Amino acid sequence: MAVMHLLVKLGPGEDLQEPIAIVGFGFLCNLGYSLGWVTEIMNQKSQTYGPKMFKVGLYFTLFWVFLPALIHILLWVSRGFERMQ
Repeated sequence: MAVMHLLVKLGPGEDLQEPIAIVGFGFLCNLGYSLGWVTEIMNQKSQTYGPKMFKVGLYFTLFWVFLPALIHILLWVSRGFERMQ
């Protein structure tokens, strides 16, 4: 928290949740990307493993990227297309 306080200037009443979530998301995406080549080295028997896992990783990452927008749209539709506050 102290490091985030140094990196992000917050005014009174603002929270630190969004910056932590952004940094955490970037870290997890890079971790998944970096671990991809490790799993490919361990599974050298198959020529199709790398491209298949690349697709799976891409779809997995895109799912998490678009999940907040999907949730927002579903909440908007469930409220009868009312403006969200």
